[in-house]
Amino acid sequence: MSSRLLREPLVSSPGRKDGAADCDQLVQIAWEGPLFVVGMPRSGTKLLRTMLTRHPRIRIPDIETEFLQFLVAWTRRFGPPSGDASFERLYQVMRHSTYFSYRSQSTTPFQWREWMRQCGNLRGAAALFEGFVRYETGAERGSGVIWGDKSPSYLRHISLILELFPEAKVVHIVRDVRDHCLSMQKAWGKDLLRAAQRWDTTVCLAHGQAQEAPQRIHELRYEDLTASPRAEMLRLCNFLGVDCDERMLVIHSSRENLGDARGKAGIVAGNSRKYREQLSARHLRAIEGLAWNGMHCYGYVPETTVGPRRLRGVSLALRRIKDAWTLALRDVEGRGILGSLRFYHAHRRFTSGSG
Repeated sequence: MSSRLLREPLVSSPGRKDGAADCDQLVQIAWEGPLFVVGMPRSGTKLLRTMLTRHPRIRIPDIETEFLQFLVAWTRRFGPPSGDASFERLYQVMRHSTYFSYRSQSTTPFQWREWMRQCGNLRGAAALFEGFVRYETGAERGSGVIWGDKSPSYLRHISLILELFPEAKVVHIVRDVRDHCLSMQKAWGKDLLRAAQRWDTTVCLAHGQAQEAPQRIHELRYEDLTASPRAEMLRLCNFLGVDCDERMLVIHSSRENLGDARGKAGIVAGNSRKYREQLSARHLRAIEGLAWNGMHCYGYVPETTVGPRRLRGVSLALRRIKDAWTLALRDVEGRGILGSLRFYHAHRRFTSGSG
């Protein structure tokens, strides 16, 4: 397929009887990011990143960074790195992050001096993060390339992102909680009810932030993206101020390694409403009750429940322990006991922001 601009109605435009405008009528903005893709796990963030990076102007690392909070804590505790020695010290610590656990499979050695060069004369947390991503993606300043990141956990840190990066735009993809919980259970053995409550708490907070800053936060539903990818990408490109490129709709290989979309190329249009066949009536009622508020925020209609409920006290604590134990057992099979302990210690350290 050619890389021509998409020619479908996008936004209202005076002078057209159908009240629509084409992509080439959009005002072009020389915006270079950052672009943050966030969402609950198993909600389509990987698919969305793949589609976005098909655009010639957008670059996002294949690996989730997950360390923005750590950089903030580090610079607050030790101050920004002022020279080669302090910068190398920071890099040596960063090498223990989960990002580098996955990056170790890359054939390209990481050059911390190039990272430092990309930071320019600034050394604060925002500059360190930007320099890191620009280095990893080759997005040079002034090139017109938009740099960004896809880390689902940053959904809980939208306010920090907007504070650190005044030019940042955030894209939040949300998936029906019933399919989200089902996918969480299939992928990692997560407790269905705890997953529902975590979904509700997190997406409600994000929705409130989006309503306060609609010019900086764009929301879309996974079901809409997979059912009508052209229309959703047109709206998203309008939000980002970029031309809409046909290549964003064509995915030749699979980036998914878990769940029902594992190994499937392209946009899996039928990967929704599986909860109707695979969840029991009891679990469905409980999930809808626990996610009552969030479902109404995003237009999902409860099918069996008539009101909200919450997990509390012992029930919630036991489910949290169950999730931790299940995840530990699954991970030990691949990493071994010591490897699993090191990995999750690093994950907690870098995502919690402890210096």
